[in-house]
Amino acid sequence: MIKFNNFLHLLPFLLFLSCCTDDSGGTDPCKDCFKNEFKCKINGVDWSPYCEPDPLFGCKSIIIEYYNVDKYLGIIAVNDNLNNGMHLAIRNVDLYNRSWQRLRYYNDIYSDHNKNSGCKLFELDTFNTENFKILQLNETERILDAEFKFKCYSNCLDTIQINSGILKIKY
Repeated sequence: MIKFNNFLHLLPFLLFLSCCTDDSGGTDPCKDCFKNEFKCKINGVDWSPYCEPDPLFGCKSIIIEYYNVDKYLGIIAVNDNLNNGMHLAIRNVDLYNRSWQRLRYYNDIYSDHNKNSGCKLFELDTFNTENFKILQLNETERILDAEFKFKCYSNCLDTIQINSGILKIKY
């Protein structure tokens, strides 16, 4: 009985060691899993979210919120290496509308923490009303495919142009 109990204690460790990797020639248990895609150009330079994984909690470089009753879609994307990020918020989003829709904001839409304290946060240029376009919606898999573009400015009169935005996310 003691040997069997020792085996039970080792079982989770043995299962952990037996996980397949690409190097081992085994199959990837999640090769067909959906992976969020989010990329754009900030002032003409390629940008995508990135975060440093934490061994205990992992990381999320993209956070998605969708509330059907409120018709609210919120997407937060950060890049830890570049120390910047953006928050796309759409009120009264029409998931079936395939034309350009207007982004709304409550605070700031883009932040760059490499800038001086008063110049870190950027507000949406509200003169441009066509910011977000839904290309496809898969309600069964809960996947949203969309494009985005916008211009924003800081209190220091810095202007950021974000275009060629593509996102394919699970909500």
